[in-house]
Formats: sequence, structure tokens, C-alpha cells
Amino acid sequence: MASRAVRTIVGFGVVVAVALGFQAGLQAGGPALAADPQPLTLLHFNMAGATLNNGQYPIIGRIIREVQERRPDVISLNEVCDRQYAHLLIQLQAIGYPMVGYFQKSRTFVGTCVRLPDTRHVAGNAILVRGTLTADQGYIFTTGHVLQARESPSVSESRSVACVSAVLAAGGRSVKACSTHLAPKDSGQANPYAAPEAEARELARVFGPEAAAGPFLLLGDLNLLPGNAALNSLYPPAGAFSEVDQFRHCTAGSCGGPVQGGLPSHGEGKIDYTFVSRSHFTFAYQNVQMVDAGNCDSHACSDHRLFRSEVTLNQES
Repeated sequence: MASRAVRTIVGFGVVVAVALGFQAGLQAGGPALAADPQPLTLLHFNMAGATLNNGQYPIIGRIIREVQERRPDVISLNEVCDRQYAHLLIQLQAIGYPMVGYFQKSRTFVGTCVRLPDTRHVAGNAILVRGTLTADQGYIFTTGHVLQARESPSVSESRSVACVSAVLAAGGRSVKACSTHLAPKDSGQANPYAAPEAEARELARVFGPEAAAGPFLLLGDLNLLPGNAALNSLYPPAGAFSEVDQFRHCTAGSCGGPVQGGLPSHGEGKIDYTFVSRSHFTFAYQNVQMVDAGNCDSHACSDHRLFRSEVTLNQES
């Protein structure tokens, strides 16, 4: 079953200030910053909770160390076992940094999540925030790669989206934040990327109107490399989102506009993304850090890097 977090009000988290001036102006088409904009620290991580960590907890210790160092306002996790998600909530409470969130299962049974005598066997995506939840929602990709608002996958379905709506502890407007992990490439198909391409377009179809209307964060492993045409449905100018590393090529003196690209998050290249609704957030260029996940009990914590970024939530006039 999907795990629902206790709603609570928490204190102000430490955030990283985002540069203003030219860098804020890079958010093409966005509104000017209003009074008291709210800087937010974001973390996305495909943690390989089952495949490399076998449902165990050292990977949670790695995430806790990251939280203690950077105190994120929002955490997006892919490939997390339900038992690991529950343990993370406990450990966040233990360090005095409680977060609330939502876990959405992607698959009905993942054997490598099971650690007897604990028989929990579900893996999926999780989204956590430092603030007060007002709603949560699960979404499932059908076998035909159509995104539906429901919480229970069938046996043949394996991809999902976890979403919350919340007023963050940093203050400001209500934000919708989602974490997703799209289908992998299939080398047996004429177009190996047909499945994640279809699902990326579904993200734009379902969430694009919401992102145009209000603050929206969309994070996840999309299994697509920069330059793939399907990503055009999310990036400007066609999409309602901006990606936090789309200005990496810019300098203090010039910028040719947003470009798909950025630092690699995986051995294949950049396949993890952090999108923000472009009418509601600004961010500095070159504000992304990809950090090696390190070792967990003498093995790699993950085959993905920790994806750090900072954005600023504009306030309504």
C-alpha cells in the first residue's frame, strides 16, 4: 500500500541563496521577482534501493548525511523500497529534521526489497518536503504509456509518479512537487527510446497545464539523454517547464537561451532532470552539482549521482 505521511508544520530549513541580476533574468518569459522571493534547495536521487542495496538501510544513511549537510526543502527519490522510505522518515525525525511526503509504488512485487523477517516487497518513487502537505496523489503509467491518476499498478505495470502539494517551510505559495522514473530504453525495439519518449510527452500533457497555472516541481530519472525531441514537450519554448541546468553554457556576459544539456547524472550521461514551472521559479546559471553517491557497505551506493540544485520561488504580486 502507498505510505501516507503525517501532516505537520516544521521550522524553516537552511537554504542556499540564488544569484539575482542577470542570472535571474535568464528565466526567459518569466515574471519579474516580487517581494520576498523564497530560495529552495532541491535534491533528486535515483538510489537503486533494490538493485544495488537489496532493501537495506546503508543507502538511507547516505541520504541522511546529505540532508545534514545541505538541509533540502524537497527530496525526490527513485527506486526506493517501501521499507527504506519508512526508515528514512524515522531517521529524519531522529536528526531533528522531520519531512513529510508520499510514496507511490511502481511495481507490485520486488523480491530484492524483502529483508526477512520484514516481508515488505514494494518499490517505487517518493517525494518529501519540509513543510505542510495539503494533498498527495499517485499516478501510474499504463502498459501503453498513458499516465493515469491512480495509486495501484497492475502486475504488468512498472512506472509511476508520486506527487504532493504543500506549503513549504521556507514560506510562500503552495507548490506541487512530483517524482517520477520513466521506462528504460529497449534495445530490442527499432526505436529503443520509444517508451520513455511516450512517457515524457505524457508528463507534459498531464502536468503542463498545472505548471502553467501554479508553482510546480517535476524531478526524476527520465531515461532520455539531452537533445531527445520528446523532451521538447517539457523544455521551453514549447513546454511549461524550465530545467535547472539549461543555462550551463551561459556566462556572466552572454547567454544564447535555454539549451538541453547539463552535467551527467549516470554513466550513460544526463538522464536525471529537475524541471520547474517557468512562470513561477528563477534560478542561477551553473547552479547544479552532481555528486558521486559514494560507497555503502563496500559497494556503490547507486549507479546515479546525487543531483543538487537551488531555485527561487517567486511571490505573487
